[in-house]
Amino acid sequence: MEKPVLHYAKRLSELNIEQKRLARISQYFFVLRLVLFASLIVNLIWIINTNGERMLAWYLGAALVTGFLLVIKLNHTVNVKRNRIQNLVDINKNEQKFIDHQYLSFDGGDRFVDLNPKFASDFEIFGKGSLYQYLNRSVTFAGAKRLAQKLCHWDLDSKTIEQKQQAVAELSNHHQFMEAFQSLGLVSKASGYDADNLKKWFGAANTIKSKEKMLLIAYPLLFAIITLLVIASLVNASVYIFPIVVALLVLSRYKKYVDEAHDKLGKSAKVFEVYSALVRLMENEPFQSPYLKSLQSKLAGEEQKASTSIKRLFLLLNRFDYRYNFLVNILFNTSTLFELQVLQQLERWKDQHQQKAFEWFDALAEMDALIGFGRFAFNNNSVTTYPKVKAHPFGIQACSLGHPLIPTSKRVDNNFDCTGKPKVVVVTGANMAGKSTFLRTIATNLILAHNGGPVCANDFTFTPCSIVSSINIHDSLAQNESYFYAELLRIREIINHVTSNPNTMVILDEILRGTNPHDKQTGSMGLIEKLIKLNAFTLIATHDLAIGQMEKKYPNIVQNKCFEVELENDELVFDYKLKDGISQKLNASFLMQKMGIIDKQ
Repeated sequence: MEKPVLHYAKRLSELNIEQKRLARISQYFFVLRLVLFASLIVNLIWIINTNGERMLAWYLGAALVTGFLLVIKLNHTVNVKRNRIQNLVDINKNEQKFIDHQYLSFDGGDRFVDLNPKFASDFEIFGKGSLYQYLNRSVTFAGAKRLAQKLCHWDLDSKTIEQKQQAVAELSNHHQFMEAFQSLGLVSKASGYDADNLKKWFGAANTIKSKEKMLLIAYPLLFAIITLLVIASLVNASVYIFPIVVALLVLSRYKKYVDEAHDKLGKSAKVFEVYSALVRLMENEPFQSPYLKSLQSKLAGEEQKASTSIKRLFLLLNRFDYRYNFLVNILFNTSTLFELQVLQQLERWKDQHQQKAFEWFDALAEMDALIGFGRFAFNNNSVTTYPKVKAHPFGIQACSLGHPLIPTSKRVDNNFDCTGKPKVVVVTGANMAGKSTFLRTIATNLILAHNGGPVCANDFTFTPCSIVSSINIHDSLAQNESYFYAELLRIREIINHVTSNPNTMVILDEILRGTNPHDKQTGSMGLIEKLIKLNAFTLIATHDLAIGQMEKKYPNIVQNKCFEVELENDELVFDYKLKDGISQKLNASFLMQKMGIIDKQ
């Protein structure tokens, strides 16, 4: 198993060597340009001094100009390679940061929180220090959004999960592919609306119909005939006024449609060029896993590959931008109705490809999102494992389970084995002992598992399930909701979800905090009994030790786990190890005394 630290160090060393080589070549070209430029000056002086009578001077001048232009072109190629190598250097350095958990400067995906706001808030899916921020390597907006969707909603089909596992495992070892994919994406300036604009354009009716097509054939032919007649001096050049007036009238009539098409697509030209290159990478990579091959199959066309078709779209959109050049615009429009010609070709492209285009972009977005899981799998290959999917009995069995966002040096792993329905695991413990972190550890690893990623454990078996939770509740002044009422609404949503979705894991953290202790205890026990009747699988963290006594009433259903705290040398010591039973030690008053909030008794 290749060590990620050594891999990135070796790769950076290789790239550094290549950077130095290209820098030397660039320096040679710089010197060569100076020599050629100086030679051109000397040659020009020679021509002037000889009154241009020496043909050798002219031949030499032509050779020097050709050489100078060639060197400029070659130097541009080298600079493009240098930029690409620098992108690869940045990518590998970033991966070193991810290994060291220094990822807080990267995109946290806050803009996607509305995909599942309550769930995202409970388990820190988005934002600074979030799971999204740790996984995200997306280079397209569609890929970034697809990753966000995966973390909020996932497949429950066991076969699909296992196929995704194979895909992530294979992708994690395709280092050059992931590098190239990310590097190409760095030059894209996608606004996030490119696919949406394309979809709107696909839905719009075509402007160029039969009569317009006839006009686009007849007009350039007529203009060409007039030009030949003028050249032959058979007609006066003033005759051009008639086709030009016709062109201006036609163009003004269709200007609105041309502008609409250009507004929807023109700004996306560079993006589609990058998409074409990304799709070409996908087409040519020798994947073996069924899931990745199925993505490639979406890119196959009957006549040409998806990358070729997308590149054609880019070229047409790039040509569309000629209308911004005044001279070219006037010359081409008056001679060929250029803008309408381009619009016709774009609409022809739409007719040919609109059935397949969104399959291409869907496959591209899926690959873009999967690379994040592939990077995670490789970077953590020594501390993760691919989970086993098991339909029955419902539950989780985990050995040395830890939270992937906590560095290995600081993380405390725990074993957890709980199966069967209904089931209630009551987790008690002192403040800061690890209850909430444990709940998030379970949820975060389940999110990874459902998406085919490895989990932070030595062994992990799970049943595919949805997750509903009540952890971070917020009151709402705008909606005139108290904290307690907001929490009741959340609990009602949980009950409704469990009722209609039997395979659901319910995660609760210190519920009913917005009411008095007696109501809190009574309500909590009532909710647990309701969930038991609904045959639910529930994890609940609480300070209320009385809830743990429900194990006596439901001995085969309620299971008690706890995190304890020790007092050593007048200091609290947390071991963060999950134990059986109900916690016997509290620490709130001790902490308040230590901080000087209350007096020591």
